Amino acid sequence: MPPLRVRDTDAIVLANHFLRRFAADNKRKIDGFSDQVRAKIVAHRWPGNVRELENAIERAEYRLHEDGLAAKSRRSASSL
Repeated sequence: MPPLRVRDTDAIVLANHFLRRFAADNKRKIDGFSDQVRAKIVAHRWPGNVRELENAIERAEYRLHEDGLAAKSRRSASSL
């Protein structure tokens, strides 16, 4: 299977999956990624492949909560 860096559309699909999973695990509702973050996900080379992407999304979801941005019932993941 080719590395994630050459499958940029797969990175978005996987990022959405990870975001939904981590939000559900933490009982939070997050609408998705901003256009700016989607562009960053596609542009990043992901040298750590899927594991790096998964960890980045997990940290982003956690930061939404820690920064108080998840206080409302629905938020958009706006930064990685």
